[in-house]
Amino acid sequence: MKIVRLTYSKTLAGCALPAIALWVILAVLPPSEPRWKGLRLSEWLAEQDDNMRFDPGDYRHSKFSDEEIAQALGGIGPAALPFLRQWLTAKPSRLTPRLNQWLNHQAWIRFRFGDDLHLYLQSLAETGFQVYGTNAQPLLPELIKLSHSRDPDTRLAAYEVAFFVRPDRDVFLPLAGRALNENDRGIQEMAAQWMLERFPDQAELLGLAARFPELVPKATPIP
Repeated sequence: MKIVRLTYSKTLAGCALPAIALWVILAVLPPSEPRWKGLRLSEWLAEQDDNMRFDPGDYRHSKFSDEEIAQALGGIGPAALPFLRQWLTAKPSRLTPRLNQWLNHQAWIRFRFGDDLHLYLQSLAETGFQVYGTNAQPLLPELIKLSHSRDPDTRLAAYEVAFFVRPDRDVFLPLAGRALNENDRGIQEMAAQWMLERFPDQAELLGLAARFPELVPKATPIP
């Protein structure tokens, strides 16, 4: 009798797993990403991230050259922006813990869903904003809005990528001025670094060299 029950339980679970997988896919399936030469935007950004973090001799360095990646991301162009915006504020899935909780009761199934996909997507978004730079300026109004968020992580990410897109002086100065008054020291230093590099005259008026002496040797004026 026990054997029958075990077999029946596994049969039900075996039937349930495909259904659950389909449910997960339908629930979290994102809009189709733009592609270049068969690779998705997220894949090209991951390759870019590898090239930025690892030396050419490192096995983790991308098999694509910087020029090839730049051509791909340039070819995708403005179609990338909605995805960068979406990924920047990606949140943990509310479905994953429930699925893992169910899987915990299936001792014979070792697979568990990871819970850090949102962190990976946020990292891709930051890389994307850094790469696209001024070409991502259409998203500036939304980034500025996000910099007012009550969530400290969202504010930090919004300030970071807003500075990456290099807003004009009349937009940058109010944004950086507000960032300098944030309670988060990391946001203050980020704003000070960018102001020292981009607008040293304004940084001097605000006395940023004295306020952030540790940043001065790192700052190189950008023409």
